[in-house]
Amino acid sequence: AAPTKTGYTFASWNTLANGSGSAFTSSTPVVADITVYAQWTINNYTVTFNKNGGDTEANPTSTVANYNTTVTLPAAPTKTGYTFASWNTLANGSGSAFTSSTPVVADITVYAHIPLPVGILWLMDQVLLSQVQLLLLQISQSMPNTPSIPILSPLTRMEETLKPTRPAQ
Repeated sequence: AAPTKTGYTFASWNTLANGSGSAFTSSTPVVADITVYAQWTINNYTVTFNKNGGDTEANPTSTVANYNTTVTLPAAPTKTGYTFASWNTLANGSGSAFTSSTPVVADITVYAHIPLPVGILWLMDQVLLSQVQLLLLQISQSMPNTPSIPILSPLTRMEETLKPTRPAQ
């Protein structure tokens, strides 16, 4: 059986370690003790860059790398109104970051991580907070002698947060 080596494919046997000697095959006559050396071919792996909902593709969309080497990252995909953050091993961004220093050890697809803009996340948080406040209000109204809880809509809170202030004089 052929020997194995991670990241490489067995190519042949040779009488010199650097492969510059004579090939040794099953038909080579053995007339004395001999040492032969395995010759290897390094494996190539494809890294595919998935735009993951972006408006444009990464450029290039894939690249080939030798085993345990790194790749140059492509031009990132774009998405109107969003900012590209990174490449990730999982589409939802919860996997491992894939960077220009990540060694390639197998075929892999990495995904553009293009998170929601901060303003949208803030607004979603405010809407959730309003829903919690409304639930608390409903609970308090169903119980006698419970103090009332002021409820502000997300837009009211946004207006209050964004309201310009004047410096003290």
